[in-house]
Amino acid sequence: NLNEDELRRIQIRETIETHLRREKILYSRGIKVLSLFFIDEVAKYRKYNDDGEYNGIYAKIFEEEYSDAVKNFESQDSSYSGYLAAIKPEATHAGYFSIDKNNRMTDGKINKKEGTSDDISAFDLIMRDKERLLNLGEPVGWDNPNVFQICTLKNSTSDIRRRQEIGRGLRLPVNQEGLRIIDGEINLLTVIASESYTNFAAGLQSEFRENNEDSPAIINTRAQKKITLNRERFESPEFRDLWRKINRRSIYFVSLNESAFINESARRINDSLQISRVLVKIERGRMDSDFNFSEGDSKYIPLENFAAFTKYDLVGKLARQTELSRKIIVEILKAVNPGKLKLFALNPEIFIAQSIALINEQKSIMSAQNIKYEVIEEIDSEIFDSIEREKFANESEIAATPKRGLYDYAQCDSEVEKKFANEMDSSENVSVHLKLPKNFAIETPTGKYNPDWAAVIDEKFSVIETKGSTNNRDLREIENIKISCARKYFDSLGVKYNIASTFTQIIN
Repeated sequence: NLNEDELRRIQIRETIETHLRREKILYSRGIKVLSLFFIDEVAKYRKYNDDGEYNGIYAKIFEEEYSDAVKNFESQDSSYSGYLAAIKPEATHAGYFSIDKNNRMTDGKINKKEGTSDDISAFDLIMRDKERLLNLGEPVGWDNPNVFQICTLKNSTSDIRRRQEIGRGLRLPVNQEGLRIIDGEINLLTVIASESYTNFAAGLQSEFRENNEDSPAIINTRAQKKITLNRERFESPEFRDLWRKINRRSIYFVSLNESAFINESARRINDSLQISRVLVKIERGRMDSDFNFSEGDSKYIPLENFAAFTKYDLVGKLARQTELSRKIIVEILKAVNPGKLKLFALNPEIFIAQSIALINEQKSIMSAQNIKYEVIEEIDSEIFDSIEREKFANESEIAATPKRGLYDYAQCDSEVEKKFANEMDSSENVSVHLKLPKNFAIETPTGKYNPDWAAVIDEKFSVIETKGSTNNRDLREIENIKISCARKYFDSLGVKYNIASTFTQIIN
C-alpha cells in the first residue's frame, strides 16, 4: 500500500546500507565500492530553474537516507567512520545523462525496437581518468569495474536492457594498484530492484553458471519486508517503564594507577611486539637498444638499519597517537627490554604502529577495570522517536516476533540472533522485547557500544548481547572491553545485563 516515492525510498535506503556494509569490509583492502542507480527520468534527479540547478526527488531522498545511514556507522567503533565523516552527502553522488544544447542533463533516447538507451552506452565513454576515479579519496566514480550494487529506480521490461544494466556490475573489480581481484567473497553483485527483476536475475544467474562452471556468477536480489510497530505494546506500561529505565545519558570517569599502567604497557610490548626485517629485492637483467628489459637473476638482501635513512620522533608519535604525555611514553620505553627496542631500527613504522596499538589496548583494558558511570539525565527524544518510524528489512535478515515483540519482525545480524529472537518471542517469561536501534549507544573508552536486545523478563528489566560463543577467550579483546564497560553501565542503572547465545541461558 505504499506509493511510488515510498517504494523508491526503500530501494535507495537498502542500496546505501548495502553499499556502506560492503565498503566497510573492502575499505581496508584498498578496494573502492560504487553503487549505480538507473532512473526513469532526469527530473527526478536534477531539476533546473532561473536560479540554476537543484535536487530532484531521488537526489533529495538519497542525501537524507545517506546522512541517516552514516550516523549508524558513526555510532560503531571503526576507522571507516572517519573516512565517511570526511565525505559530504552532496559530494558522494553524481549523475550522468545526455546533455542538451543548454548544457543541462536530459533524458536519453530509447531504441524502442531493442529496448536500449543511449545513456547506458554513453556510460562506457564518460571518463578516461580511471586511476583517479578508483582512488578512495575521490567521493564519486564512473566508468570503472568496481560497481558492487545496482539499484533500478524504474521498471525495465526489456531483457536486453536489463542485461545492459546488470552488465555494469559484472566486471572484476580492481584495487588501488589497478590489479584485478579474483575472489568469490568479494565479487558479489547485489541488485536492488522491483519484484519483476527476480525471475530475470535467477534465469541470468543460471545461464552464467551453465556457461562458466569455473567462475559462477552471484547476483543477489533482495525482497523487502515492512516491519510494523505493535502500537498496543508500544503504549504498554511494561515497555514504557523499560524504556525509561534504560534510556539514560551518562558520563564516565576513569582513574589509572600510573606505575601499574607503565609496567603493563611495557610488558605487553615485550611479549607481543614482533618486527620482520625489511628485505630489498635486487633484480639483474639486460636492456637492449630499444629499451626492452629482459629479466635475469634476482636476490633479496636485508636492510639492517632502516631507521638510518629517515629521522623519527618516536616519543612524539607515540604520545600523539596514545594521547599520553611524553613523560609517560619515555617511562614505558625505559621499561621495555633493550632487545625489543633494537627492533625499531629494523622497521620504525611497524614498531611505532604496533607499540601504539599495544599501549592503547592496555589503556582500554585498565580503563574498563576502573571505569565508573554517572547517570546525568534522560537521553533526548530522538532515539525514542526513531522507534515509531517505519522500518524495512531484507526478508533474509528478519525473525518473526508477533507474540511479544515490539515489532512483528526483528531485524537480525546473524542466525544466532534469529534463533534467539524466536526463542524469546515464544517464552512466557517475556512481557515485551525489542532489538535496540543502532543509535542506542553507550560511551566506552574504546568507542561507542550498541547492545542487541532489551526485554522485560519475569517482570525485570534486561539488556542482552547475543554472541555465537560466550567464552571470553573466543571474543576479541575490544569486544571484551566493551562488554565489561556495559556491565558496569547497566549495574549503575539497576538493569540486568547478559551475554548469551541462546535464550535458555537467560532464564536458567
